[in-house]
Amino acid sequence: MRRLTSFAELARLADITRQSVSEAARVGPLREAVHGRRIDAEHPAVREYLLRHGVSERAIDDFTRDIDARRGPGTEVDADDFETYADLTFREVFERFGTLERFAAHLDAYKVYEQVIGQRLKNEELSGKLISREFVQTFVFGPLEELSQRLLRDHPKNTARQIFELFTAGGSAEEAEQLIRVDVSSHLVPAQRKVATALRKKAAEAAAQARADAETAEREASEGADASQKRDAEKPPAKRARKKRSS
Repeated sequence: MRRLTSFAELARLADITRQSVSEAARVGPLREAVHGRRIDAEHPAVREYLLRHGVSERAIDDFTRDIDARRGPGTEVDADDFETYADLTFREVFERFGTLERFAAHLDAYKVYEQVIGQRLKNEELSGKLISREFVQTFVFGPLEELSQRLLRDHPKNTARQIFELFTAGGSAEEAEQLIRVDVSSHLVPAQRKVATALRKKAAEAAAQARADAETAEREASEGADASQKRDAEKPPAKRARKKRSS
């Protein structure tokens, strides 16, 4: 039976980087031992690979024997594994998880995990602690790219011409320094203002959305309580207990 382990665990055993194991699994001596995103620790190529990296026979045997104890059926945790689950055969499912029930429980647990992560990211975005990649790309990196182009294209032309005219008229180095500072500021200040305005607008939108969500949740809770009270009121009164017959 195969004993599957992760690239990271194998790397820790051999005291090498995970990237080294990944490379060996992709085009190197470990490629025959690879199953999805894991490696069969029982494969002869793995033992030979570990021995070449200074791992003793005893350490390899202990590592291989303890895989099931460390992980156990249904406890695979590498997120990348989920991309290969659709290609697993029934035999491979049983080898990795023991039963279909454990496999299903594992998938359910991962689904809950993803939902928790998604809700946390949404909450952080609404609270202003997190902003989307698209927003940063458009309203932060966009102005920075525009600023870089202006500093490299317009600033040298303007300052070179102005400094030449300044020194031709007998200007000083202090005046030239002030001229450069003014010209650079003419590019920096608008870019800073543009980014700050976009961030303030985003924060205001997030706050408004958070208030709307809170109001919606409060309204739904109130409506749920009202509906519950209405259902209770519509229930028929309990039948009176029949009197005991007199003896």
